[in-house]
Amino acid sequence: TSSTMLGLCFLLIGSIRAMGLAHKTVIDDLADVGTVIFLLSCIFSYASIRNKKKAYYYERVADIIFLSGLGLITLMSFLLAFELID
Repeated sequence: TSSTMLGLCFLLIGSIRAMGLAHKTVIDDLADVGTVIFLLSCIFSYASIRNKKKAYYYERVADIIFLSGLGLITLMSFLLAFELID
């Protein structure tokens, strides 16, 4: 769910900053963007529950935002893997 991915982004940001790699990599910046994306997905998902008239629209928007966040997480994992290999 979006809230789990939001927590994952927070964990990734904290871990990178705790290791002192924040200035050396772009991954923490991407994780910041991911945090905002998953937060927006949570908000739209909640709005779909609360507003019955526009529930379908809000849920579609939440799904699209969530999928874009998953794409970003995938990109971050590739970047992290290749930065750790070098």
